[in-house]
Amino acid sequence: MLALAMTAAGCARPGAEAGRQVVVYQCVATDASAPGAAAQGQKGRRLTVQYDPRGQQALTSLDGGSVNYLPLVPGVKDRLYANSKYAWKTSGNGGQLTDIAEVQTYSCTRSAELAAARP
Repeated sequence: MLALAMTAAGCARPGAEAGRQVVVYQCVATDASAPGAAAQGQKGRRLTVQYDPRGQQALTSLDGGSVNYLPLVPGVKDRLYANSKYAWKTSGNGGQLTDIAEVQTYSCTRSAELAAARP
């Protein structure tokens, strides 16, 4: 989690963290009828995704919470990362986050927040 926080803040560590790409997204619930979706959808959620240099794994953090490791799912046409709790699919400047445990899907767009923080 420290590596994700340091990289997201623009303080990349040398060595293992070099070459990692960090992207921040703003996400809103796509199904307003789901439990808790109305509250989450109104305020939105912040998703930070850190990809490894080869694109084989992603570390994600939703609203600055715990970091989740999502490996790339082999054999899928699009770039899909998933574990037993979350699934993340990228597409251009956005993506789709599925919270499997909460049965909730979010539509996400790239945020200018991180780009603005970097010199």
